[in-house]
Amino acid sequence: MPKIISWKLFQYAIAGSIGSLANLLIYLVIERYLHISYILVSALAFSLTQIVSFMLDKYWTFHSRFWSLSKRMKWQFTEYFIVSIVALGMNLFTFYLFAAYFNFNHIIAQIISIIVASAIGFAGHKYWVFK
Repeated sequence: MPKIISWKLFQYAIAGSIGSLANLLIYLVIERYLHISYILVSALAFSLTQIVSFMLDKYWTFHSRFWSLSKRMKWQFTEYFIVSIVALGMNLFTFYLFAAYFNFNHIIAQIISIIVASAIGFAGHKYWVFK
């Protein structure tokens, strides 16, 4: 694997970890203070986390330099969100496939689904959004 790809994967993993922590924090705050359905809270946390993840990936992981709220940056965020939704869908599909169909332990199924979704997200963000 080329060195530049390895470094990008490492940065992507760090940014993803920060995004996951932001997601959990947002989830906990919304759930505690708004007292709404946990499914809605999860969707809100996922959506709000996309802003954090987008900024980290844009400026740190992939070094894309559209600094203002230009049309290009707005389009990049839209593309980023689309890739994230596709990755989320694959995460859920993979989890269901391994947990329900192949009867894997749920933790193992979740780990596999995270790897699959992360690979899709990395490829989509690197080669489409921040090309």
